[in-house]
Amino acid sequence: SPFAKGRPTRRSGSGQWVSVKEGEPLTFAPLVGLDELISADMHEYWDIKPAIYHPCIGRDSPGCAVGNEPRFKGYLPILLQSGETAVYPFTISVYNQLENLEDSLDEGDTLKGFAVKVSRKGQMKATRYTVLGLGKRLDVSETETPDFISKLGPQTAEEIWALLEENGYDRSDVSSKATTAAEDADGWGSV
Repeated sequence: SPFAKGRPTRRSGSGQWVSVKEGEPLTFAPLVGLDELISADMHEYWDIKPAIYHPCIGRDSPGCAVGNEPRFKGYLPILLQSGETAVYPFTISVYNQLENLEDSLDEGDTLKGFAVKVSRKGQMKATRYTVLGLGKRLDVSETETPDFISKLGPQTAEEIWALLEENGYDRSDVSSKATTAAEDADGWGSV
């Protein structure tokens, strides 16, 4: 599987996605600690409307083959103030702040149930997020975690190629540059 569980090394049960908008902070309690977080290097195609995405499946990933660079994306199941559950997708900069917050808690404690507020300032490459712990813990032990992994896009090369071809990419246009990009991405080069 292209998804990792736990800390990365480098709507209700239906799986509602939430995001942080500028001027509209998001307050929530994670349903899991960072050791149970789901993350992946994701290929995202924002030039297609609506955007499509899929996990990078490694050296032979069709996303790498068409020159799309994968980026870290974390997925945190959360309890909203409204009492509904949701999934909060976020970048590495938010992850680093969540990790610092979890590391500041008592030893062995996690963010599970710890009230968190995330604010956003700016847009595009100038976007900055601020993550604050609110010093309050909620009991989320009885809250059902949304099932969302199947909604993160296709996970096999053939399924990914089908999605890309549906959206105007042509497999026959892929040249040897794709292999080079994938080799560079995994750090092995042309070994």
